[in-house]
Amino acid sequence: MFKIRNLVLIFGILILLAITNPAKTEYVSWIKEKAMEKSNSMLQKGLVSLLGDKMFENATKTQNYGVFTIFETDLEGSRVQVLGIFHNFIPLRKIESKTTSALF
Repeated sequence: MFKIRNLVLIFGILILLAITNPAKTEYVSWIKEKAMEKSNSMLQKGLVSLLGDKMFENATKTQNYGVFTIFETDLEGSRVQVLGIFHNFIPLRKIESKTTSALF
């Protein structure tokens, strides 16, 4: 009985993870919002607002593992890796070029 309950619990958690695995469109909206928060001027915010969706969509690669996704965005030499799980995004690491500012 104990093993069956544990298996059902594990199976339920895996189903929940799969259902709440965020899509690339959710990630693009999230990173665009973060970039707008980091913007210093109204011009930067306006450009990110207008061009951000396409820019981040093209600069992002995804590795979907079914229960979570790794998003990697490489923009002008600044690269960030983010874990997408439970409809949330957790930055894992960022690699900056010396000539560009970080996305975060």
